[in-house]
Amino acid sequence: MGVICNDGYNIVGVFIVFLCLSISGNGRLIKTTANTSTADAMTLTNCVGLTPPMGFLHANSDTCKNGVANTLVFTGLANLGYKYIILDDCWGQQTRDSQHKLVENPSKFPSGMKALANYVHALGLKLGIRSSAGNSTCSGTMPGSLGYEQIDANTFASWGVDYLKYDNCFNNGISPQAQYKTMSDALKRTGRPIFYSISDWGDAEPALWAGDFGNSWRTTNDVFDQWDRMLCVADMNGVYADYAKPGAWNDPDLLQVGNGGMKYDQYKGQFSIWAISKAPLFIGCDMLNLNFDILDVITNAEVIAVNQDPLGIQGKNVRNYGQRDVWAGPLTQNRTVVVLVNKKKGDMETTVYWSDIGIPNNKFVVVRDLWLAPFLRRRHGGRRRRRFRNRLRLLLIAMSTAVLRRRLRGGAVGTIFTATLPRSSLYRSFRLYATRKVGHANAMVFTGLADLGYKYINLDDCWGRFTRSPVQHKLEEDREKFPSGLAALGNYIHSLGLKFGIYSSAGTSTCSGSMPGSLGHEQADAHTFASWGVDYLKYDNCYNNGISPLIRYRAMSDALRATGRPIFYNVCEWGDMEPALWAGELGNSWRTADDIVDNWNRMLCIADKNAMYAEYARPGAWNAWDSHDLCVRYAYNVLADPDMLEVGNGGMSHEEYKVHFSIWAISKAPLILGCDIRNLSSDTWSLISNSEVIAVNQDPLGIQAKKVRNYGQRDLWVGPLSQNRFVILFVNRKQYDLEMTAHWSDVGIPNDTIVLARDLWLHQDLSDILIGNFSVTVKSHSCKMFILMPHY
Repeated sequence: MGVICNDGYNIVGVFIVFLCLSISGNGRLIKTTANTSTADAMTLTNCVGLTPPMGFLHANSDTCKNGVANTLVFTGLANLGYKYIILDDCWGQQTRDSQHKLVENPSKFPSGMKALANYVHALGLKLGIRSSAGNSTCSGTMPGSLGYEQIDANTFASWGVDYLKYDNCFNNGISPQAQYKTMSDALKRTGRPIFYSISDWGDAEPALWAGDFGNSWRTTNDVFDQWDRMLCVADMNGVYADYAKPGAWNDPDLLQVGNGGMKYDQYKGQFSIWAISKAPLFIGCDMLNLNFDILDVITNAEVIAVNQDPLGIQGKNVRNYGQRDVWAGPLTQNRTVVVLVNKKKGDMETTVYWSDIGIPNNKFVVVRDLWLAPFLRRRHGGRRRRRFRNRLRLLLIAMSTAVLRRRLRGGAVGTIFTATLPRSSLYRSFRLYATRKVGHANAMVFTGLADLGYKYINLDDCWGRFTRSPVQHKLEEDREKFPSGLAALGNYIHSLGLKFGIYSSAGTSTCSGSMPGSLGHEQADAHTFASWGVDYLKYDNCYNNGISPLIRYRAMSDALRATGRPIFYNVCEWGDMEPALWAGELGNSWRTADDIVDNWNRMLCIADKNAMYAEYARPGAWNAWDSHDLCVRYAYNVLADPDMLEVGNGGMSHEEYKVHFSIWAISKAPLILGCDIRNLSSDTWSLISNSEVIAVNQDPLGIQAKKVRNYGQRDLWVGPLSQNRFVILFVNRKQYDLEMTAHWSDVGIPNDTIVLARDLWLHQDLSDILIGNFSVTVKSHSCKMFILMPHY
């Protein structure tokens, strides 16, 4: 795929080009591999949710809900499919009645819940309600349904409830499979068809089991009204695409459209991705104060039709070209839907190849833009639908919608369609020249970082000349930046007891576009790197011509082996094609996600995505390396790589950086510093030099920890260590302090075991002997990290 970056525009945001492809022939998209026979039993039992539900979930009072119901009807939203009105938390009294039934709050619902349901039904709408599979709902203001499932299910049915959102708070550590199945059985016994939404926050990967007894399940933690977080949730939801089917849907949380945290075009992005992902479309903004822009997004009937298409196959992110995503999914009538997302802050050209979206290359395709309505036409005025063959090439540039529409009417030239798309995040390139690299190498030694295990000094992009050598076609260093050459730089770094890393790309050019990539020159470049004394290769994914990453990354893997030099091989494929599933045979580590950003929400997003592949990090790569090298301690292992450390770059607080460093350590991630180590502050030094936390990362057992419990943005991470020890990490994502508890069942320790604990950030042993569980208070946006030592 060719990409042209245009830095002449400076518009922040995104415009989604949403293309419905009508295929002339039998080309079909990705096969869904999920087993539809088992979970369809739930669909046949309650006969609801054959298409993703649509509606509203927000405010919570009788008057407000009546107003929302009227708004859904009078604005025409109900006719578009928005039928459900969901009561969120806090609708009930704090205690049950004498018959142990839930009771509505009379100040909020003076006429009662049944009267409200009757009113909603009279308008042709449906009523939903919320409870929790715990002792209390998440607000703590009313009882949960744990132990009262049948009573509550009967109550909901008697009120005329059509939808139950069943949360996961205060669950006593009971298995979610058991909790959610109990309520599922109770709902079935009522005889009323109630849509059952399992809101487990993706904690126990409900996509793998909830289809047997639920209509939808949350695949992630809460979405926020923020661009990066929304994209993160979308990516995590996409991992489970194969498990979605009619009657059983992946749920990435509410639509944030209209809440004010994103731009108009970014909201179009969320709405488009949610639609192609077959996600429930629940409006989360103030329905009583809708403006034109909000309505323009949520009333797009053609985009809604994609979401409601009866084929019911969830679209997937089939290609990621450096924060340029191609989502695609099959529709009925032999059609395919494509969403193009530009995550960057700038403009570019991108190309959709038929091979990316499952269409034979020799097929002609008719394209319709679902946000702009017309079919793409020939340049000179004709009204015939333009047919594209082999690929659809798009120039995505920053322009206004009005200009876009004019371009659409006359902008199709050959197989090129001109459209507009601003980018939403900057590509970061470190141009660290010889003097700076020498300075970093010296700082690594003189600060004591090298003694702690930080050994690698890595060159990023832009170190070479624009072209290869004319005769031997070798890569050449830029002598203005490296006047003594890279072999000399490598020798100097080695003389300090450090190791030397370099960067290239599995494409025709590196990501900066300023020097050649290694595609087609793998053997020559591997020998060049070896001759310079390179110890580490970061191998990127830009300008790859749409060739399978398995082919491109294997070619360099074989070439590196053939040199005879042990070179750590980092497969920097951005997690696009799930390299955790295949890269362990080729490299020492692989990127599991797109680029990290020095931002709290983005860092946590990356951590969550990386954790999905914990089981694939293991001993057994093909190089044997020095066991004391940080950055790549697990050089004899294969590692999931969530990208570099941002500690010290200034975008997060000290406590947030502590969380960042702790999660990377417990996740057995490469610890590669991304700040200027020549100018370390005392705060930064105190984090990156914590030898006890580093020891967790370097533990020889080499098993990546997992997030075993999520209590509403309160995370518990657990991992085994050598010498029969465990490491646990409490993370508080909320804006206020919280008490958090780890049960021995969460850790994998028998409940009656005596356990000693050591605090790794305070460097002290706890005086208490622990049995059964362990509770701590964690500050906002902070963490606590402990070693547990069971005495069996």
